[in-house]
Amino acid sequence: MSIYKNLIKSALLIFFSLFSHIGIAQDKGLSWCAYYNWAPWIYPVAEGYDGILIEQLTLFEKQHKIKTLAIERNNWKRCQVDVVNGNIDMILGANQTAERKKVMHYLEKPAFINRSTVSAYVLQGNKRVTAVENIEQLKNYNLAITRGNSFGKVIDSFIASLEENKSRRILAGRKDYIFSTESSFQPALNKHMETLPKLRHAKFNKIYTHKRQVPVYMAFTKIGNIYQNMKPLWLKTLNHFEASVNIQDRIKYHTARAKNARK
Repeated sequence: MSIYKNLIKSALLIFFSLFSHIGIAQDKGLSWCAYYNWAPWIYPVAEGYDGILIEQLTLFEKQHKIKTLAIERNNWKRCQVDVVNGNIDMILGANQTAERKKVMHYLEKPAFINRSTVSAYVLQGNKRVTAVENIEQLKNYNLAITRGNSFGKVIDSFIASLEENKSRRILAGRKDYIFSTESSFQPALNKHMETLPKLRHAKFNKIYTHKRQVPVYMAFTKIGNIYQNMKPLWLKTLNHFEASVNIQDRIKYHTARAKNARK
C-alpha cells in the first residue's frame, strides 16, 4: 500500500509541477516576433496580423489558455537577436540554418512546408550576365547575398560551394545577381528604396529559377525553460492543426487576403 501511495504522490507532484509551469506562462504570456511580411504565412492587416501562422497561434492560445504577445521588431535580425538573448520567447516561423540551431531551439515538427520559387535577379543593363540553363553556370558571375538567409538545400549548397570572394553583401555595384523568393522580391525592393532612392528606377531580369520546398519551424530562446515547457504544447497544436485543415485551401485564402490588404 505504501508503494501505491508513493506512486500517487509522485504522479501528483509531476502534475502540479507541470501545472505551475503552465500557470507561469499564463501570467507572463508567451512573447514572439516574426518576419511579418511573409504572406500567406503571416502578413499585416488592419487589425494586426493574419496568416497560417496566426491561425496556428490562435489555436495554441485556445487549446492551452496561454496568452501570447507580439513584440514589434521591424528589423528581422533584431527579432532573432532578441530571441537569442531571451528578451523574446520565440520566433513565430523561421527557416532552420546551422548558425541559428547553435543559438536557438527548434521544434522537430515544422509548422509548414514552404513551397515557393526562388529566382536569381540581375539589374537590367548588366550586359555581362545572360540567362543560364543550370545553377552551376551562375558560378561565372558574382553573387550578392545577405548572410543568414536560407533558400533551400539546392541553393544553400550552391552558395556554400562558392569561393569567398564571390559571396559578399548586397548591391555594391560590383556584384552581378541576387537570390530571392519571387513573392518577397518586390516587397524587399520597396523596403530598400526607402534608404537607396536609386533603386526606384532600377529594373531587374530573372536569369535562373528554382522550385524549392523548405520546412519552417517555431524557434525558441535557449534562455530558461521556455522551450522545455512549450514544446509539448506546440507539438499538440501543430498536430491538431495539420489534421483539421486543408492547408492548400488556407494558402489560397490567405494569398488572396494578403493581396487585398495591400490595396
